[in-house]
Amino acid sequence: MADAARPDLPVGREALVEYALARHGAAVYRFALHQLRSPAAAEEVAQDVFVALFADGGSFDDDHHLRCWLMKVTARRCKNRRRARARRPEDTTDPHDLERAAEGLALAAPAPAGPGDAAGDGGAEVLWEHVDALPAPLREVVYLFYVEEYATDEIAAIVGAAPATVRTRLHRARRRLRRMLEGGS
Repeated sequence: MADAARPDLPVGREALVEYALARHGAAVYRFALHQLRSPAAAEEVAQDVFVALFADGGSFDDDHHLRCWLMKVTARRCKNRRRARARRPEDTTDPHDLERAAEGLALAAPAPAGPGDAAGDGGAEVLWEHVDALPAPLREVVYLFYVEEYATDEIAAIVGAAPATVRTRLHRARRRLRRMLEGGS
């Protein structure tokens, strides 16, 4: 697509990367941190994503298309990183310390409100601790659905799964979270 057809995006690779980093860098980092639970690994993945954007220099219809592409590449890089970690473990941060670890990093931004924040009773903190305990595929779709506010079809494109699979993962995650919150396993 010609650059003239995308008036809201800057022209040129460097300008596009600078724009994407300023606009979506924190979201890419937070998603990677949520998936990998390691600030160092999340930082490396975020850097890799923006290097890939520079190398690809792709043509994007609009800002939403660019953001979806960034999240899809982030999801893929995180999956590859988890596979490598399974073969060769690396140090990880306790999930309870993720927010503190993110505060000092340049790409980090305050975490957006999650489900239950309106209650103001600390219920959201407990809920997100349980989300952190979910297996990676369930944790990934919960994060993209509730924090990044993607529709299930968009999540499917990001994680490389069928929309029905995403809906099933969300259903299973909700069911597990409900059991955890009720004091079950």
